Amino acid sequence: MTLHAVEEDARDLGIKSVVVGAGLLHVIATAPRPLSLTHIAREGRMPTSKARRYMVSLLQSGLVAQDTASRLYELGPAALQLGLAAVARFDINKRADPILQKLAGRIDETVGLMIWSPRGPTLTRLIVSNHPIALTMRVGSIIPVLPTASGQVLASHLDPAMSAPLIAAEKAKQSILAEMDEASLFASVRKQGYARIDGTLLRGVTAFAVPVFGPLGEPAAALNVLGRTDSFTPAHTKNVLKALQDAAKEISVSRL
Repeated sequence: MTLHAVEEDARDLGIKSVVVGAGLLHVIATAPRPLSLTHIAREGRMPTSKARRYMVSLLQSGLVAQDTASRLYELGPAALQLGLAAVARFDINKRADPILQKLAGRIDETVGLMIWSPRGPTLTRLIVSNHPIALTMRVGSIIPVLPTASGQVLASHLDPAMSAPLIAAEKAKQSILAEMDEASLFASVRKQGYARIDGTLLRGVTAFAVPVFGPLGEPAAALNVLGRTDSFTPAHTKNVLKALQDAAKEISVSRL
């Protein structure tokens, strides 16, 4: 075996301790509050003594901090700096472009990306399929919140105060929306992980949307698929949802 091959093998193998340490960081980062060493060890599926050794190294690096009174662990200043750097460099559209192309080819349907703006969900990327549908949207188009899959997905993961004025205006304009309980709707969308709309905005067109998350776990965008309602058989729907969720996961940025 050549030296080059040995180096490639080493890269493929990686350093196990780094992977384990990153896993413990993920446990701390995704917890709603600071954690005890026992909790971290349990979530990391390792003895407390082993977890303590990792915590010592992570404390020394600044990736983890420990409260002197409670002895609980949380993310340290170095981890926060990494998070801020990730946010500064996060370009959702650039990151999504190649994945959108792959998704469109995989399901042969029209796919798009929506981000939230003060005026409502805004289309920033669109790849049209070969199947003709009555599509009037273009990049830059702004769509309503309640009667759209992307609007529901974005609003269900945002601070309600951000969408409340737009929703109130929509309800005032359309009596069919006036009695809608958006809180229950958004809770359902969060629970099932996606939204589906059949012919509400565009007649004969079905839309699915799933959330895309940024480096801080924020809802960065909604990834959507549009197609003729009559084409969405149970089998096709299942395949589309799987492909859509896979693509959204690939675009999303995992937190530490």
